[in-house]
Amino acid sequence: MDAEAFVRAALDALRGLPLCLAERVGPTLISVEHGDLELQLSLDGPLRQLQLDPAAGPMLLAGLRARVEERLAVAARPDPAQLLPLLRPEALVAARWVGAITPPATPFTQSLWVCYALDQPLHRRMLRRSDADQLGLTDARVHAAAMANLTARASRVELRRVAPGLLQLRLDGDNDAALLLLDHLWGERGVSSAAGGGGALRAIAAADNVLMVILGDEPELVARGQAEAAALAEGALHPLPPMLLRRSAGRWTEEGAAPLAHA
Repeated sequence: MDAEAFVRAALDALRGLPLCLAERVGPTLISVEHGDLELQLSLDGPLRQLQLDPAAGPMLLAGLRARVEERLAVAARPDPAQLLPLLRPEALVAARWVGAITPPATPFTQSLWVCYALDQPLHRRMLRRSDADQLGLTDARVHAAAMANLTARASRVELRRVAPGLLQLRLDGDNDAALLLLDHLWGERGVSSAAGGGGALRAIAAADNVLMVILGDEPELVARGQAEAAALAEGALHPLPPMLLRRSAGRWTEEGAAPLAHA
């Protein structure tokens, strides 16, 4: 639910209720009370709790609207701590975003590009030039901040063993594919070592929230990894090209393709 829809739904729900405003609770929660009745408005989702009473006044409604709008405005402000890198298909970037987002999207592999987003309380949105200007950040500092934020989150990475030599990596269920950008995860002491594997290291980022890792060269293992990734990505909000990526010389490249000159 976007901000405008939330305000409209909240006001419609409150019309006719005798409520007085109470303290705000947390960055995205407003609590409104009247006697033993309570209404909690969650700015990151629909109304959480609603208890009705027959009559109300327009001043209370206006006061609530002011509180909601104030909190929405605060939630929409960009913050360097919200910056994250994410992967997007090259075709989508070329069609929609080249020249329209900042910093400019850069190639990661032949089919995947790195973009930047703000992970805000209400939603995740693409970074705009006006956001970077408001934050006073150059393109290089945006990249550095986004990577630092992703690195900090990576301490919470979970490894799920799908089968011997086959792992699923999960970060937050929202931007798991971006873990491919973190070189320290893929070195000698990274994922392969933690899983007790060795030899070839492959990955499939089939969607924002799907990152499958394959440890080994066996055709059956690779085929199962591709099938598992495709099944997990079915119906994903942000699908990615399900290319088989191979780690070599400190880089990810698409299987059978030459490394990008500037990767």
